[in-house]
This record gives sequence, structure tokens and C-alpha cells, in this order.
Amino acid sequence: MRTIRVAGLQLMPSGVERTVKRALALLESAGRRGAEVACLPEAWPHTTPYLELETATAAYDMIVSALSRVAREYGMWIAAGGLYKQDGEALKIVCPIIGDDGDVIGEQEKVHLFRVERQLFQRGQKLNVFKIAGVNMGVLICHDIVYPEAARVLAIKGAELILHPSRIVSEGVRVWRQYVRVRSVENRVPIVAVNIYLRRLFGGGSIITGLKQSRRGVVYPTSLASAGTGERLVVADIELDAIAGAREERLANRLPSAYMELVSG
Repeated sequence: MRTIRVAGLQLMPSGVERTVKRALALLESAGRRGAEVACLPEAWPHTTPYLELETATAAYDMIVSALSRVAREYGMWIAAGGLYKQDGEALKIVCPIIGDDGDVIGEQEKVHLFRVERQLFQRGQKLNVFKIAGVNMGVLICHDIVYPEAARVLAIKGAELILHPSRIVSEGVRVWRQYVRVRSVENRVPIVAVNIYLRRLFGGGSIITGLKQSRRGVVYPTSLASAGTGERLVVADIELDAIAGAREERLANRLPSAYMELVSG
């Protein structure tokens, strides 16, 4: 039975340098606890990211370099969350994937931009599956989770685990958790979902959702780890093979010819 230890960092933004320093401390704690993969939230270094675009993009290389050092030191893979990156003329929200040797092996761009983001950023056009710590993983950045097609595409492409860096307002945390659980159970894929926390604004509530199957074959989501408010590290062991058969059955029973309106509309 394959098992992977994953960690989610629930951070409290307070400026780039201070937040990066605390993120590194939590990553080191995750590394000492044996985490093989760690995921950070969206726009985690910034309290008001839309007003800090120049600072955010200027800090991109420094942030990735700092995370790379920790990844290399602890032999841990890191999904760097949703960072703001200047790519030529385009501004993008991307999640760099940092290998256990400290090298960036790829990045996932945010596909579904939320409200004002549509005026500020260029959306991604593709959902990727990465080989992370020997496991097929996909990344959905915040608003991407709202669209069932996004998680389903990752499952069809072989994702065994989904990483979900987010930035969810306090009022939306309960609904966000419902999205995470539903996407997990409908695709038979565990999800590591991490949020930021800022008092009265962003509600924390990060969760690691796994799956169980009853003797009668009913598959249901389970909470492997969760956070309330404040700055937190959540760590869990995820069994990857326990639900693989149920995922294969679910995907094999699809009827794509009945769904053509999805791509023609």
C-alpha cells in the first residue's frame, strides 16, 4: 500500500519578508515531521495583493529561491501556492512545483480567474499533472475548484492527488470546504486544500481530505487533518491505493458522447 505524507501551510500574510520567514519555519517543521510534499496557499505573502502587484512580482524569484533551499535541505517537494509572476507582457498567477532537489520542475497557471483578477491577469489554458514524489498530482488554484470540469480533467489525466492553494474569505470557508469534499468524492481523489488566515477577512479552515470505501462499496470523504483559525501546519498520511479501484471504475463508466454540450457551449 503506497502512502505519502503531505503538509499544508495555513499562513498569516504580513508583508513579504516576514511572511516568507514564517513560511520557511513551518516548512522546516513539516520537513522534520517527514512530509514529502508541502503546499502553500494563494497570494500568501501579501495582505492586499491586488494593491501590491509590483512588489509581488518583484519578490517572485526571491520567494521561489527561498523555498527551493528548504526543499533541497529536507528532500521535500513544495507546491509554492499561487504567486504573482511577470511573464513578458503578461501577469499571471502561477504555482511553481519545486522538486526535492530544489529545482523548479514546472508550474500550474490559474485557469479560472476570479472577478477583478480578470482585469489584472492572463488566465492559464491547460491543467497539468506532475510527477511529485513519485505520485501523479494536479494543482487547482483557488477559484479553479468551483468548476467540476477542472478536477475531472486532472482525474482523467491520471491525478492521484490534488493540491489546492487558496485564498478564501471568512464567509466563504464553509462553502469552500463543501467544494473540496465534493470534488474529492466525485473524482475519487484526495485533496490538500490550504487557505490563508487574516482576522475578520480570510477564514483559514485548511483541510486535507481523504476517501474511504465501505464494505458495500460506498465511497465517502474523510477529514485527515484540518485547521481552524490562525497560522497552522496540517500534516496527514494519505493512502494512495485504497481508492484507486473506485476511481478507475468511476472514470471508466463515463459516457463522453453524452457530454458534448460541455465543449460546444
